[in-house]
Amino acid sequence: MSSVALRILAAVAVLGAVATAVVLIDRPAPRVPSVERFEEPPSLERARLLEDARRQIAADSQDGVREATVQAAPIATDPRLADPFAAPAPAPPDGFSFTSAPTKMATAAYRPASESGGESTQDHTLDWLFGGNDVGDAHLAAIAELAQRMQRDWVFGWLRLADGAQAEDVRDAAAPLGIDVLAASGRLLRVRLPADEASLAAVAQLSSVSGLGVVPPERKTHEAFRAEIDAAPFRPLPVLITLMAQDPDGRWRRALQARGVEVGRFDADIRAYTANVDAAALDAALQADF
Repeated sequence: MSSVALRILAAVAVLGAVATAVVLIDRPAPRVPSVERFEEPPSLERARLLEDARRQIAADSQDGVREATVQAAPIATDPRLADPFAAPAPAPPDGFSFTSAPTKMATAAYRPASESGGESTQDHTLDWLFGGNDVGDAHLAAIAELAQRMQRDWVFGWLRLADGAQAEDVRDAAAPLGIDVLAASGRLLRVRLPADEASLAAVAQLSSVSGLGVVPPERKTHEAFRAEIDAAPFRPLPVLITLMAQDPDGRWRRALQARGVEVGRFDADIRAYTANVDAAALDAALQADF
């Protein structure tokens, strides 16, 4: 997978905060109030929401790479109301039909099932970025090893802009070194990094760059979620897996499936798949790069 980012979705668990990300979905979507609705204990309601999400993702996984299309507006039947210059109604290709877009799921920050209220010990700094004189053989070897494991000569990674630098400065200086800038998020640039050590060392020395690197597997998911899935390693949990790039041809879907992940729908707006993962599938996803 690409570097992995972590965030929580209503009723789904997500990985990593950078590169591929996985988030636990455990918050209900808004509902229409019902009469005398039975109020379940929070733990039971959460378990039910997780199971509902898991089943929905399992059903979605059977649809392959098809994505829901927007339902066409009804055509005017009264000839006096019809527009003679209007384009004909759209027709779906053979084997497809128009349907309503799926309801958006509510999202919330991740909270473990039994939160103690104490401060997390997880380090959320970007200490995996290196640059300037901090470049070491271990940093470069880790990137080269990841590229070799993925059978590529590049990896997804991140660059951090130096103070006062602009993304355009990095694009111009890094392009000749094989760096492909995909997008910017504040001072961080989502990029494709070459695996050769000479290019990486040269990029790390650029005055417009204060750091570069790839997210370590252990930093791609929240420690509380990691503990929850390890407590029941064979129980699949619904998650969001955020990719580093779009997936127009389904290659990252297939890569996830090959690692034991049950893959549901793809949301192009946030580059994320809904998915069901157990501990083994989670570990395989965290070790990947997409």
